[in-house]
Amino acid sequence: MSQSPTQSQTDDPIEAYLDAWQQLALRIQQGGSFSGRERNCCFLNTQGVRFADVSAAIGLDQIDDSRTVALTDWDHDGDLDMWQANRTGPRLRFLRNDIESKQGFVSILLQGDPQRMVNRDAIGARITLTTVNSQGQTNIQTQTVYAGDSYLSQSSKWLHFGLGEGNSIQSVVVRWPSGDDSRRTEAIQGVQANGRFVVRYGTGRAETADVRSATPQLVASTPAPAADDQHARLWLSTPTEPVSVTYTDAGKQRQQLTWPNNADSRSPSATLLVFWASWCSPCLQELSELAAQASTLHDAGLRIVALNIEALEEDADQAFQDAKDAMQRLKFPHTWGLADEATLQQVDQLRHQVLYRQDALPLPSSCLLDGQGRIRTFYSGPVDVKTVLDDRQHLEDSEEQSLVRSVPFAGRWSNRIFVTNPIAIADVYRQEGQFDDAAEYLERYLTNHPQPPASNQTQAAATERLRLADVHYFLARLAQAQQQDPTLHLQQAISLNPRLTAALVELSDVQLSAKQFSTAGRLLEQALAQRPGDANVHNKLGVVRLQQNEINSAIAQFQLALQANSRWYPAANNLAWLRATHPDAQFRNGAEAVRMAERILRESNSMRPDFL
Repeated sequence: MSQSPTQSQTDDPIEAYLDAWQQLALRIQQGGSFSGRERNCCFLNTQGVRFADVSAAIGLDQIDDSRTVALTDWDHDGDLDMWQANRTGPRLRFLRNDIESKQGFVSILLQGDPQRMVNRDAIGARITLTTVNSQGQTNIQTQTVYAGDSYLSQSSKWLHFGLGEGNSIQSVVVRWPSGDDSRRTEAIQGVQANGRFVVRYGTGRAETADVRSATPQLVASTPAPAADDQHARLWLSTPTEPVSVTYTDAGKQRQQLTWPNNADSRSPSATLLVFWASWCSPCLQELSELAAQASTLHDAGLRIVALNIEALEEDADQAFQDAKDAMQRLKFPHTWGLADEATLQQVDQLRHQVLYRQDALPLPSSCLLDGQGRIRTFYSGPVDVKTVLDDRQHLEDSEEQSLVRSVPFAGRWSNRIFVTNPIAIADVYRQEGQFDDAAEYLERYLTNHPQPPASNQTQAAATERLRLADVHYFLARLAQAQQQDPTLHLQQAISLNPRLTAALVELSDVQLSAKQFSTAGRLLEQALAQRPGDANVHNKLGVVRLQQNEINSAIAQFQLALQANSRWYPAANNLAWLRATHPDAQFRNGAEAVRMAERILRESNSMRPDFL
C-alpha cells in the first residue's frame, strides 16, 4: 500500500497540490504504475480501535494495480461476491465467496413509485434492520441505497444484511427519500431470515423474490497478455505544422528537404520519412521492401528519405560508415543520410502532441508528409508499402473524410452537441503557471478554426467570430503575463468583436505606455461608447488627457468617473493632485487637495504610494 507523507513538504499548500497533479499526469504519460507490484490490502473491522489485516487470509492480496470494487451476491447463495477492476491487466477479476458458513442473511431490493414522487430505484432510501439473539440482545444495522457508491463502480442495489448465527429479525423499517409524509417511514412486514425480498413503496410488505435458477458459469483462468504488435499506424485528423528536415547526405553534405510544388506533376507530392539504425533488424526489413518497390513508389509520386539516427548516439564517422555499408548491401535507391538532432526532436515533439503516452521514438519509425511538409501519418515498426500507398491516396481528403479516417471504427460525432470551450481549457494551463502550454493550445485552436469570411453573415459565423475574439484576448493576457507584446492579439480581438471593451481598454494601456496618446484616447472613447459611465474608463481617459496637456478635459473625465462611482479612489486621487498643481489659481486649492487626499486614505484604508 502506498504510504502517505508524515510531514509537510512545502509551506504553500496550493503549490504542493498543483505540483502533485503535474507529477501524477507525468507518471500517466510515461506509462508508470500507481501502485503496481504492491499487494492489495483488506482490513477487518474488529469493532474496537484497531483493524486486522486479513488480505492474505481471504485471498485479496493480489499484485494488481486495482482501482475499484463492486459487491453483489452473484450466485444467490446468501453471501457477497466481488468484482474487482484494475487500471492495468488483468483488467477485471471475479472473486466468488465460497466460504461455508452457518451465518444467516437477508437481501432486500427497494422499488419506488415515480407517480407518487419516489424515484423508481429508491436512491437515497435507508433500511434499518433490527435483530435479536438468543440472549435477547439486539443489534441494529442500517444501509442506504446509493447511486455510484464507489470510484468508477456501482455495487448491486440489493442491500445485503448479515444476520449472524441463530439471530432472528425483530423489525425492518424503510425511510423513503421522498413521497407522502405519512409514508416516508414504513415498517415492513414479511421479511424472514435467509431470503431475498422486494419492497415496494407504500405497501408495507415484503414480496419474496425468486432465486436465480442458473448462475452464469465463469471459468477461472489466467488471462494471457495481448500479443506485442510491433506495427502501429496513426492517421492524423488534422495535419501538423510543416516540418523542417535537415540531414547529412550520402556525400557528407548538409541538406534540407524542400517541399514540392503540387502544380509540378514531375515532383513527388508526398514524402515518407524513415528513421532507422543499422543494428535494427526490423529497420532493415522495412528498407529492403522500400528498395524492392522503388518503381511503384516513384510512380505514385512518393519520395523516400531514410535517415539514420546512430550519429546522435555514437561516433559520427562510424555511424556514417555503418549506414553506408547497410545501404550498399540493400542496394537502396532512395535518398538517405544521417538525421540531425533538431529534425528528430521536432518529429518526436509533434508525435507527442497527438499521443498522450510520452514514450521514446521506436525504431523503425516513419511518417508520411504531404506536399507542404505536414505530417499526416505516423508509423511505428516496419510499415508495408501497400499501407503507405493507400494513405498516399487520401492526402487530399476533405477535413470530414480525414476525421473519419483517423478513428478505428465508424460512429457518430458529438462535436455539434458538445462545443469545446477553448478559454476554459487554456485557463486550466494558466492557473497552473503553464503559460506556454496555454498559448500553444490556443494558437492550435486558431489554426484549426479559421476566421469565417466577411461574406458569411450567418448566426453561426457571428458566434464563431466572438469566440475567436475571446481567444485572441486571452492570448494577449498570456503575452502580458510573460512580459511580451500583446498588441497584435488585442487588435485581432477588436477586429473580430469591436464591442469587446476589455480589449479596447487593454490596448489603450499598451498605446499609453508607447506614448501613442491619440490612439489611446480614441480606443477609450470607443470603450465608453460601449460602456457609458464606466468609472475605470473615464479615469483612464482622464490620464490620457493629462498626458496630452488637456487639463480641463482631464478634470472633466475624473469628475465623470466619480459621478459614476463616488468611491473610485484613483480618479479622486488624480483630481486631488490637480487641485494641488493646476496652473489656474481659481481651480488650484492646496488645502482642499490635502483634505481630499486624507479622505481617500481614510475611506480606502490604503497605503498605496500614489495615494500617500
